[in-house]
Amino acid sequence: MFGIRINNEWVDLSPSMSDGQSPIKLSRYNSLFDFEGISGSQVNDFSVPFTPKNDEIFGWFRLPQIKYNYQEYYCEKVADGYIIERGYVTIVNCTESEYVLTFSQNLSEIFGEYQDMPLNLLPLGTEVISPIKNANHLVDKVCWPTISNIMFYGTNSLAGFTGNMNSWSGSTLNEIARVPMVFARFLFDELSNRCNFKFKGTFFTSEAFKRMVFINTKSLDLEFNITYAHHLPMDLTVSELIKELRKLLNLAIYFDITNRIMYAYWGNELLDKPVRRNWTKKITPSTERTPEFANRLELDWEFDSNDTLFNRNIYPIPSGFEKYLSPPTGSGEIFQIKSKISTIQEYSGSVVMEQIGISTRFNQVGSKYSPRIAFWKGLIYDDPAISATIDGLKLSYEGANNLFDSCYFNYENLRRNTCYKTVIADLNAIDLYAIDWHNNPDADHAVFIGGKEYYITQVEVLLPLQGVSKLYLMEKP
Repeated sequence: MFGIRINNEWVDLSPSMSDGQSPIKLSRYNSLFDFEGISGSQVNDFSVPFTPKNDEIFGWFRLPQIKYNYQEYYCEKVADGYIIERGYVTIVNCTESEYVLTFSQNLSEIFGEYQDMPLNLLPLGTEVISPIKNANHLVDKVCWPTISNIMFYGTNSLAGFTGNMNSWSGSTLNEIARVPMVFARFLFDELSNRCNFKFKGTFFTSEAFKRMVFINTKSLDLEFNITYAHHLPMDLTVSELIKELRKLLNLAIYFDITNRIMYAYWGNELLDKPVRRNWTKKITPSTERTPEFANRLELDWEFDSNDTLFNRNIYPIPSGFEKYLSPPTGSGEIFQIKSKISTIQEYSGSVVMEQIGISTRFNQVGSKYSPRIAFWKGLIYDDPAISATIDGLKLSYEGANNLFDSCYFNYENLRRNTCYKTVIADLNAIDLYAIDWHNNPDADHAVFIGGKEYYITQVEVLLPLQGVSKLYLMEKP
């Protein structure tokens, strides 16, 4: 049985759709293998006939005297009692006998009015400045780490400036070069509250996320209040931030639009997930097999060139910050993943910058900073500190637990040793639920077929199910 519910009402289907003569094509994509965007599902435009029930659902839109008001209708596609796809439909046309509908999961509008708003303009609130030396990363909104930055006021001199951002005297913060660092946890808490969205998955429960802060140089000189958004990257929107974190840390991102949940998992974790399903009998045997030619991985990031320590015209790039490139593999091509997010340099156990701050003093209001992150460490020898390193992860491309080893080792191994394969499969509704990556947190990413394990990168299905689903596969090394 196949049916479509719109706004929780079953719609009347045309006989040709019910018997499979005019099928609906569903394409579902696995975000684990997409680094340039976060893809949901796509469905070709489909039609439902004019009937009293359908007329009522769509507000008698086919009648010319009815005023048109743009509306999105919640849509569920159901097969054999299982909801196999959720999204929204809108009317795009009326023929002489049918409503023509287009389907979308609206991933581009997940965060509503904040979707395309720069992070530094988000309405995150303004409060009286109240610095806490030993900030609690699970509760507080910002921390105030001491950072060496002798260039904060450029060539200008200022009495009381020690060459540090956030210099402390006991438990009192110096009023010069005060720069709060916003916790990523606070930003996503605010988004959750304002957008009615939850954030779940192993990334959001990790210590790395909980201690993550955004590096900035916006000083509170001569100010009495802190506007939190002003200390966030000005060159990223919410959706861009998620995409760039995804590329930096190899995260897999999925959106459950029905329950309004964004899941973020460590990609290595999903690549290592045990294979549980044997689909050998569901697949039409095929000898087709295409090697991956872009089998060399290049990992890179964009530096904050406003910090002279990362300006190639002044200094060589610090050790560990150069891009990672897989060793040569003969004629292998390069697959590049480049994030707009980088981090801060450490020297002799301290973080250092050489960057002009954003301050009303000396008219330094036109200075800028690029997206960078680090991790809150708490008090170290009574100094509040951040670092590019946290247990199990180092924001660098060399040394123990570096970005390649911690986040991309398995993915490089996959690209160097995989082949692609496309097969025809006889999938049922239970199978489709098992690989519903966006709506099933326990979804399978790989299956066993004829003696080998394969990752599923995409599936195409004709509804009603007709035994001719198409699976796009990557061989598991």
